[in-house]
Amino acid sequence: MKNYSSLIALTTLLLSAPAYAAGGHVEGFDWGHFGATSLNFVIFIIALVYFAGPGLRAMFDERREKLLADLNEAKRLREAAEAKFDEYTRRLDALDDERKQLLDEYHSQGEAEKTRMVNDAKKQVEKMRADAELVIQQELRKAVRAIEEQAVDMALQMAEKRVQEKLDPSTHNALIDGFVGDLKSIKSVA
Repeated sequence: MKNYSSLIALTTLLLSAPAYAAGGHVEGFDWGHFGATSLNFVIFIIALVYFAGPGLRAMFDERREKLLADLNEAKRLREAAEAKFDEYTRRLDALDDERKQLLDEYHSQGEAEKTRMVNDAKKQVEKMRADAELVIQQELRKAVRAIEEQAVDMALQMAEKRVQEKLDPSTHNALIDGFVGDLKSIKSVA
């Protein structure tokens, strides 16, 4: 079919060429020249097909194979690119999910840390309060002891003063003798 259409196109071209060359007026057409030109053209086409045909056919077959190979490679590369795109899309989606999980985890850790810090602060306040109460109680005991010691000292001073006022030398000697006797009786028992 290809060959017939090419042959028809070639014949139409060859037959119309002299009409165009005549410039619109036909006086005498030189059929001999037309025949020789046509014969030369046919010989040229036959020689071209005979000598260059297999090479042209091989070149066009090779070109066709290369184009098919290029198309297949392009298709493979496109599929690979689409697969990469899908993978990266999945990774991005996974990264979004992971980012949300990390934020939630950090938030929960922050809340836990906040709760721990508040509890630690409460424990420290309680410990400080207990320590302060202990210090207050110790200071209160010291103050009470100091007041008691002062009271005892004052009572002893007052008692000593009274005893000195009421103690005469004979009563004094009698007390000393009684004390020495008590010491001797304790010594003999031991």
